This record gives sequence, structure tokens and C-alpha cells, in this order.
Amino acid sequence: MSLETDIKIREKLVIGTKEILKKSKKIKTVYVSSNYDENLFADLNVIKVKQNSEELGALLKKPFLISAIGILK
Repeated sequence: MSLETDIKIREKLVIGTKEILKKSKKIKTVYVSSNYDENLFADLNVIKVKQNSEELGALLKKPFLISAIGILK
């Protein structure tokens, strides 16, 4: 899967480090921005994307930076 494919299913998205860590048992993949430390999610399947936090926010049409996006199982 790719980031663009996964974000089309909006009800399966978890945005933000705190929320991802709270729901870590239900997360199958975490996409992290190019300017973020992926080592925070050591026990999860992490994919580093080429977009930075600002670009991820724009991709999800949010008016704020997004450093991590979790995809629920």
C-alpha cells in the first residue's frame, strides 16, 4: 500500500504521535514525515515518506502540521 491509497479511507486514520501510541495495538502501519524521528514507533511497522510535516498536513487538508499518520487494522 501507499500513503495516498491508505488516506482515502478516512475512518481508519489516526493522526499524531500521542494518539498513535495510545492505539498502538490497533495500528498496522505508521507513516512518518521526512523531518520526524521514526524511532518513536519502534514496535510498529513504520514507513518514512518523502513529504515533510507541512506537506502531510496539506495532503490531509488540515490547517496544521502532521508528523505521523497511523493506519488502523
